[in-house]
Amino acid sequence: MNKKAFLESYADLLGWVVLIIGIIMWLIIITFTNLQVKSSIKEKVEYLNNEEILISILKSEVNSKETYSDLIVNSYINKKDDVLKTYTQETLDPVFGKLKSVCWRIYINDELFSKEDCGDILSEPFLDSSVILPLPKYFHEDTITLRIEVPGFVR
Repeated sequence: MNKKAFLESYADLLGWVVLIIGIIMWLIIITFTNLQVKSSIKEKVEYLNNEEILISILKSEVNSKETYSDLIVNSYINKKDDVLKTYTQETLDPVFGKLKSVCWRIYINDELFSKEDCGDILSEPFLDSSVILPLPKYFHEDTITLRIEVPGFVR
């Protein structure tokens, strides 16, 4: 016989039956597992941790010559915080002070260096983080420990 048959033996028939049963079983399993899985969309806001926020603030440019960390180091060396206050307010207000100007405190080596006063604090701080900054080689210290605190809601 020169005719080509679709099924030449019982083994071919058995193979097709097993394949069809396998596909049906796979569809049944997928259908039941999809019914059991309930997916819901939840409003989820991811916050950066305090160290990431502080590092991002320190890397931001305050003018064409220096970053915010450079400004802090220069203010510390010169013992003047007037320019630092201006740039700190301009940097932190868009991030934390949506409705009104934000208050903040900058500590260097655990001593209050600069601050913007506010009323009574009503909640946990929005930001309270510290980092070690290097100083120029000509200065008598090698590093300073910088801590920035932005209190929570105030009256």
